[in-house]
Amino acid sequence: MVMAASSNPVKTDVSWPTVSRTVKALEQGSTIEADAGIDYREMSRRCFSALEWQALSESQKNEFCQSLESLVQKRYYPRWRKFFGKGSLTPIQEKIQEKDAIVETSFTLGKKTQTLIWKLAGAPGKRKIISLAVGDADRDLLERLQNRVGAQKKRGDFGSLITWLKKKSDAEI
Repeated sequence: MVMAASSNPVKTDVSWPTVSRTVKALEQGSTIEADAGIDYREMSRRCFSALEWQALSESQKNEFCQSLESLVQKRYYPRWRKFFGKGSLTPIQEKIQEKDAIVETSFTLGKKTQTLIWKLAGAPGKRKIISLAVGDADRDLLERLQNRVGAQKKRGDFGSLITWLKKKSDAEI
């Protein structure tokens, strides 16, 4: 369901297929297929202010994006594979918030059910996942990344930020 500006629900399946395909790829351990549903470039961009992002060279943007992708693949993919492989995911509703699609889903594992909220960016029909919140906003992936990257930016230069990201992705889980 998309919540239009008038707040009247409009039935849609625009973003749910992306979520569904990505979850299935994660369950099966297919990194390439899972990556196809996740927009690491947009996640990277949102970890910086517009001015900070513009000030980075293209090679710095690419290096940050690759480091962030590696972090998510190494630290989150194994967790998500176990998590999604044991339960079932059902779409509840879809709405547009600013320019992002928000897909609310219900995840059931045994007798426990919790809400998962997916944030997707991009044009309708081409949207990709940029965040996942489990339960509440305190556990939103993109916001946690933004906060952690923001704290690291204050501590040093771009090189130290990349070093920190690489250490985080290589650290034992």
